[in-house]
Amino acid sequence: MGYQIEMLEKAAKLEKSGNWQEMLTFSKGWASEEPLSLFAWQAIGYSLIKLGRPIEAIPMYRKAIEVAPAHPVDFMGRTLTAAPLWAGLGPRIQ
Repeated sequence: MGYQIEMLEKAAKLEKSGNWQEMLTFSKGWASEEPLSLFAWQAIGYSLIKLGRPIEAIPMYRKAIEVAPAHPVDFMGRTLTAAPLWAGLGPRIQ
């Protein structure tokens, strides 16, 4: 798992700014550049939700779950699991 820390930092800044359209554009480029990053797919999904497009977020969360580690792993001193992805997806599927 080789995530680009710079991408995570940029996403965090965009999330804090609340500019969801810019976050969506950035995240789509990030997912294109780093297609195995669950964070990129999650960011697309989250941006879509914030833009009032939750149905479009479903495939993004599913993709994030697909590329997430099968088992919890240590990531920068924290446990990384797919649990937040499932939590984000759950309310949107019928």
